[in-house]
Amino acid sequence: MSRSRSTTPERSPDDFWLIDSEQVGFTLADQDGRAIGGVGVSTDPRLVDYCRDVRKRLWPLATPYDKYIR
Repeated sequence: MSRSRSTTPERSPDDFWLIDSEQVGFTLADQDGRAIGGVGVSTDPRLVDYCRDVRKRLWPLATPYDKYIR
């Protein structure tokens, strides 16, 4: 996703990875948003569902890989 589109309301402020249908990992950051190293993993179904919903909303806005690498 381009920088200009990364501030859309659909975007989540969280940096996360959907590991599978039951786990999501989050980058650990300080109060200023700087990565502090490490990942927090959650199996909370509400968080997993939230992240799945964010991905579903943002996927259509993503830059296709072949266009990204040009």
